[in-house]
Amino acid sequence: PVGLCLGRDAGLLEAMLGVWSAGGAYVPLDPGFPRARLAAMARRAGLRVVLSDRAHRDLAQAIADDAAVLCVDDPRATAAAPLDPAPVPADALAYIIYTSGSTGQPKGVAVGHRAVTNLLTSFRRALPLGPGDRFAAVTTLSFDISVLELLLPLVCGADLVIATPDEAREADRLRTLIERTAATAMQATPQTWRMLRSAGEVPAGLRLRLCGG
Repeated sequence: PVGLCLGRDAGLLEAMLGVWSAGGAYVPLDPGFPRARLAAMARRAGLRVVLSDRAHRDLAQAIADDAAVLCVDDPRATAAAPLDPAPVPADALAYIIYTSGSTGQPKGVAVGHRAVTNLLTSFRRALPLGPGDRFAAVTTLSFDISVLELLLPLVCGADLVIATPDEAREADRLRTLIERTAATAMQATPQTWRMLRSAGEVPAGLRLRLCGG
């Protein structure tokens, strides 16, 4: 397991795919979560490596315990020659997401690559999404609907627009992002859709609207 403690930009997706390419499983460590909760998650997952960026390096080092912290936006980290992807069987671990469960204490839920593949394959068949579309991803990596948001556009040939935490939380900013990027698809909870409507109607160009949670 490899921790991911990064901002929401292309570097987050690169780190996620990089962990898989190396044969590892990622553990989301959302910088917006309480520090004590992140430290408990990192400790229980038995992390030996945490991928971060310069903006969140201090936080990553504070919660990583004895794990090594590598910054994906450090030029020295990208200077090495690329390696061939590690062979990954379908039943290998893809990620571990921590949920509060019934006790209020973080519990790790392990999800395999076969489950991720089944999810993406079923949604690819069910949804009219393809080249020419732009999918706005608004969900934190700590909730596994983010797997759909980040990866489905890639397997369908669509563009991906990754919202920052502020854009995902604030109605005016989210509406502006959708209009500025000409996003055509988005998945969100009922709460987020209500928030977006509070800033006016949902932009008409957002033709594919998924609601869950």
